[in-house]
Amino acid sequence: MKKIKELYANHKGLFIVSALALILFLIMLIMFISMFFGKFSNEYGDRLDGIDNVEISDDKLNDIANTIKEDDNVEDCSLRIQGKIVYLNITFKEKTKLDTAKEIATKSLDNFEENELEFYDFSFFLVENKDDGYVITGNKHPKIDGIGWVNS
Repeated sequence: MKKIKELYANHKGLFIVSALALILFLIMLIMFISMFFGKFSNEYGDRLDGIDNVEISDDKLNDIANTIKEDDNVEDCSLRIQGKIVYLNITFKEKTKLDTAKEIATKSLDNFEENELEFYDFSFFLVENKDDGYVITGNKHPKIDGIGWVNS
């Protein structure tokens, strides 16, 4: 024991640096293990909690797409869900006014139930099927009543 005290007294700085290096190494090891070998979860983490309660079926998406296609101004429509976002891609016939297109897109939200509107984000992609036609995107967050439009 006396030799250890003597060794410590003669090399106090080296012991402190060694102890700090050991502590740093352990911290890095713990971080490495938790980052790469932690619990394996999906890419969304906990953002999709509760989606089972408001899940939208493929049949309902197809029905909504068919309802939108019934409008005389609409050439094609497709809907898909990724995570918590419902994507609506609507292609309009030539000479369909932009305001009419926005109105049809906004009206399409009437096909969803209130709990779905409160849970999902909605992303719209409106295209006029013409060379110099418009391309516009819109987004609706569950906590916002209206759709925010952006010219693309």
